[in-house]
Amino acid sequence: MKWPLHRKIGVGLLIVALGPFALAEYLQHAHNWNPLDVPVVLKPGEFRSPEFKTDLDGRYLVSLAVDQLSGAELTKEQCMMGVGSRWTCGDVKWTLQFDWQIIADNGAVIQSGVYEPISISGTEMGFAEFQGHRNSRQSVTLEIQKDADDLNNHHPRLVVEAGPESWEALPYLNFFSPIWGVAVGIVGLLVILLPTGWRALNKLRSDG
Repeated sequence: MKWPLHRKIGVGLLIVALGPFALAEYLQHAHNWNPLDVPVVLKPGEFRSPEFKTDLDGRYLVSLAVDQLSGAELTKEQCMMGVGSRWTCGDVKWTLQFDWQIIADNGAVIQSGVYEPISISGTEMGFAEFQGHRNSRQSVTLEIQKDADDLNNHHPRLVVEAGPESWEALPYLNFFSPIWGVAVGIVGLLVILLPTGWRALNKLRSDG
């Protein structure tokens, strides 16, 4: 059965309406944006993370995260993690002290350094970054020199995530895809239904 032109156009518009949804779903699940999130005890000694796989050619961030608190407790956490001034921190001391390494699966050191906050998001403190490659495997080691004191009561975790430049378009796509879908979908349905309705109305008039 051959479809009339208006029906082909309408179906095409419905497919176009679903396009952004499909793209958002694909991007959401095509990559592992957060390949490592493991608990760590911040006491003197060496900690080595499980091996994790990166699947993007791009920048990855390494962070230390603790429970999200608020008010004075949040300020105290941030001071213990090395963010704040003597005016905001008072007697609260910087308790984090460790060396870190990013190690490839063949044992080569990709990147290394000493803990120093380079970014902050609430109580997630970024301290390192490295260039990831598709299908490569690596791990993170921490050589902890000092007990992190109360931070250990706030469930510290070592986190690796893709740099925001890799996924920053996703929130916009998720926001606009329903608007696009509804608008284009309505047009598609009108293109399909209006000619049929118009013919039915003309038939009723002629029969009357």
